[in-house]
Amino acid sequence: MDRSISDGAAPAAVWRGVGREHRRALAIAVLAVPALLFTVAFFIYPLWQLVTLSLDLPHLRLHYYLRFVTTAAYVDTALWTLAACVAITVFCLALGYPTALLLSRAARRGHSYLLALVVLPYLTSLLVRTYAWMVLLADEGPINRALLAIGVVSRPLTLLFSTTGAFIGMVHLMLPLMIMPLYSVMYAIPDAQMLAAAALGGGPVRAFLKVFMPQSVPGIRSGCTLVFAVSLGFYITPAALGSPRTRCWRT
Repeated sequence: MDRSISDGAAPAAVWRGVGREHRRALAIAVLAVPALLFTVAFFIYPLWQLVTLSLDLPHLRLHYYLRFVTTAAYVDTALWTLAACVAITVFCLALGYPTALLLSRAARRGHSYLLALVVLPYLTSLLVRTYAWMVLLADEGPINRALLAIGVVSRPLTLLFSTTGAFIGMVHLMLPLMIMPLYSVMYAIPDAQMLAAAALGGGPVRAFLKVFMPQSVPGIRSGCTLVFAVSLGFYITPAALGSPRTRCWRT
């Protein structure tokens, strides 16, 4: 008698569990519908319209692409943009990697303050940061004044409205996008691994290259992808800080 009751209760419990999983999946699907509709309406549909226009559908003609690759001005601008974005990504990685390493290994008490110094500037308006660099890079700005005061240069450097100025501003704006993915990966790497490498005879450099750096590769990959992708679409900063050639970034 008791065995029959227990035998009947087990399938019922299984079915209740299955029903609970189906209800949970249905609830997740219902909650995802608004986001999916928004994505379709404001991203996928406009992107499809752009593809349709570029391919001249339904005729499927490639004359727009042929015009692009056969026009020297377009090709030159595209190559310049790609080269500039690669250079910015490399500079951001060179500056962001040691910064993220410092943040991930900082003492817990000062850790949050250092992280805030990285995040808060990124929350400031893009225009505000760009105009701040215009003030700093001007001929009468603080940078040139400091260089003149210590005797490094005899006349103000042309930093504003130059490729150099555009690169400085872009690297500064992109650094948080490089630091945060690196930091999130490095923070999860246990300190015990480096101690174990040292105990097994590995020096600091060898332990870093063999143990720490390989584990930070996902952060490097994510940070470089973000910086490169976002740099491709920048217009305001190169136009405000750069030279006429730099203003061709997105023209």
